[in-house]
Amino acid sequence: MKALESSSTIRERIAEARKIQNNRFKGSKIHSNAMMSGRQIKKYFRTDEKTTRFLGAAAGKLRLSARGGSILKVARSIADLSGGG
Repeated sequence: MKALESSSTIRERIAEARKIQNNRFKGSKIHSNAMMSGRQIKKYFRTDEKTTRFLGAAAGKLRLSARGGSILKVARSIADLSGGG
């Protein structure tokens, strides 16, 4: 079983994810993944065919809507939190 992260460790990961997002959106009017439009999702979130199929299947099983790209925004944020910016 993986040890739980301390609050300070989580805070550091969030701060790092925010830095990643600020760099990603430098020069634009947005500053977080949540603010991305459909066009911006296509620009900043590229997936291969396998990943696209996986996300589609996950959205279907979890009854999530692809409308607005919410699942992609969440996936991008998870990647940022894991340092995968």
